[in-house]
Amino acid sequence: MLKIKKQVLKKQETINLIKKNLQESSAVIFYNFSHAENAEIFSLKRKLREVNSDWLVCKNTLFKKAIENDSLEVKQNNAFIFCKGDQYKPLKILNSFNFREELKGRIQGGIYENKPINSKTLVKWSNLKSREALLNDFCNLLIFDVVKLTMLLDGIISNKE
Repeated sequence: MLKIKKQVLKKQETINLIKKNLQESSAVIFYNFSHAENAEIFSLKRKLREVNSDWLVCKNTLFKKAIENDSLEVKQNNAFIFCKGDQYKPLKILNSFNFREELKGRIQGGIYENKPINSKTLVKWSNLKSREALLNDFCNLLIFDVVKLTMLLDGIISNKE
């Protein structure tokens, strides 16, 4: 009887931890880590911590209880990655992580703005350019027209001289 109470308490602690992480996170990614080597997982966890993301492994049923959504499709051995900073940086890390070829494409889905997101959408998002790169491209487009106008005006001035 005492052993059962300890198990129930441990499960409740895990559910509380998941709820706490959900409150602090802007997105959650479900990542299938089965058949990965420990060294690969430790390296991946380190890179995720660098972009302010937490890696949590727990039973899928406990995760479903924590988010109070039984209809969510969560299968296999998943790590739940809680994105507490930029939501796209962890996706890029997961998508480009140097696992063996048979372990690529392990993003199973996720939650973004409290809505389930399928794996195909997350993979598309992981291939997007970073915000910094997009802003750089945008600024280059703005500057390009100004540079063209400047060169045109310089040409007109030099023809008049």
